[in-house]
Amino acid sequence: MQINSLDFSPQYKDAINQASLARTKTVAAQQDAERAKVEAQTRVTQARAEADAQAARAEGQARAQLTQAQAEANGNLARARAEAEGNLAKAKADAEGLRLRGEGEAAATRVQIEAAGGAENYIRQIDAQAKLRWDGGVPQFVVGGAAGANAPTMPIILPMTPVSTAK
Repeated sequence: MQINSLDFSPQYKDAINQASLARTKTVAAQQDAERAKVEAQTRVTQARAEADAQAARAEGQARAQLTQAQAEANGNLARARAEAEGNLAKAKADAEGLRLRGEGEAAATRVQIEAAGGAENYIRQIDAQAKLRWDGGVPQFVVGGAAGANAPTMPIILPMTPVSTAK
């Protein structure tokens, strides 16, 4: 027996069409849900990657700023040390110059004392030179010794310009 034509009722055909349509919609909804899930995971992964990149950039910038600040501080320290060393060397050279000048002046004074025939004669010579340079004015300042009345005093004569009273 052979069945040539099978004819189903319209309700049956309609039920089969609706079942097929429901299965298609279910599969499409599952695919949409899966696609949404993948897209959400992709966005989360991208956001994490961007956050990690920003954190890495910020850390790199912070390290660069720290390195620059350290280099600047080291440069300032080196300049300060060099300046201090230069100042110290100059002060030592100045002190040595003063010492040598003092020794030279002391040696010259000793030679002048010896050439005058002793300290007494040297003092007399200086006193005589002062008298030769004296212009007849009264000394404005006299500095004396503090050792008593027997201590020799040597006046220091400072020129004073007279104040004119003419108007």
